[in-house]
Amino acid sequence: MFFFKVFFKIFYLIREALRNSLAFRYLKYLRILLFKPTLNRVEIETTTICNRKCSYCPNFTVGRPEELMDEKVYYKIIDSLKRYGYKKMISPHFYGEPLTDSRLPKLMSYTKKNLPEAKIVLFTNGDLLTINKFLELKDAGVDFFRISQHSKQLPRNVLETIQYIRASFTNSNDILQVVNYYDMYHKNKIMENRGGLVKVRTRKQHYCDYVNNMIFDYQGNAIICCNDYKSSIIFGNIKENEVVEIWNDKNYVKIRNLISNGFWPYQICKICKESLPLHDIKHLK
Repeated sequence: MFFFKVFFKIFYLIREALRNSLAFRYLKYLRILLFKPTLNRVEIETTTICNRKCSYCPNFTVGRPEELMDEKVYYKIIDSLKRYGYKKMISPHFYGEPLTDSRLPKLMSYTKKNLPEAKIVLFTNGDLLTINKFLELKDAGVDFFRISQHSKQLPRNVLETIQYIRASFTNSNDILQVVNYYDMYHKNKIMENRGGLVKVRTRKQHYCDYVNNMIFDYQGNAIICCNDYKSSIIFGNIKENEVVEIWNDKNYVKIRNLISNGFWPYQICKICKESLPLHDIKHLK
């Protein structure tokens, strides 16, 4: 056992030395020249409203006004994605709870009608997900439900809905996933510090794929990633530009390539991925 511990410690030190070497940085520069990140996922903030205030979420530590995205803005995003030929994952999600938005079934129906090959994934805390609401949203086009658990026990209605899905669908694993964030936080597991806005255990990372996703806040701004809670870095607005124009903007492409290869052009990235201590990030509060 001692031998293995020593071996893995030496392996880790060698790996870190290589990553910090000049040669490794040149290889990353080469990747930037050759590698062009593709749009893999779109998240649209239909609402900023959330019925929970979890201690590991900026909704608790910072907070924002309660707002709904204008339906016209939502439809413009979907129409633009259709012209772009988008066929991958799409979610009505940022930091709000999508089920607080009564328009959600209508919005999901419009999404599926116009982006039939895209996979609609609903991120929800599940508190408002009754069996009838699940069936309504599934009929509207939602392909997958990802329930995040934020309490020691799931509410009864959520458990009933989960049991119904698992009993009614032989492919329930292709429809439903439950992720226990409550346990992750209370067992001090690795989590996202959301650009330094929450105090959780983090670790240094050498690259980031989040920038290969396109995030629209409720105002239609295309922001840098899902950890930019305050929409501090904006690359365009759907009210003024098409998705393809925003995504292919030269500066946006350059920034995505840098971040995808482990270069942090913004302080929020350094805080998020380098695990800087919280006293270094007071300016973000």
